[in-house]
Amino acid sequence: PKYHQIVKKPVDLGMIVRRLSGQTREGNFRNVVEFRETVNLMFKNCFSFYQPDSLERRAGENLLELWKLTWNNHPILGELGSIDLDPDHYMPVDSNTTAMLTYEKRMDLGLRIK
Repeated sequence: PKYHQIVKKPVDLGMIVRRLSGQTREGNFRNVVEFRETVNLMFKNCFSFYQPDSLERRAGENLLELWKLTWNNHPILGELGSIDLDPDHYMPVDSNTTAMLTYEKRMDLGLRIK
């Protein structure tokens, strides 16, 4: 499947930087929670589309670890809730599937995990 068939709300680091500087239609993030959720969506998109052995997914996993470490250990941000994303819970969809499925949904549907 094509990226935009799987990922309905694309997010990348460039877009996040532009939003931080107010250079998008959406403007700045309204609050730090919206920022956190947007960054988390970027990772969920990555893990839902790219295969586990791909360079893109491995880079996403490495960046996620840095994100979790930075956010969760921050004296103020960590109080807003920890980041606990697990890449293994966001598996790439099968070629016949056109919706993003989490690990739990795939297990509920009895789909084979790749």
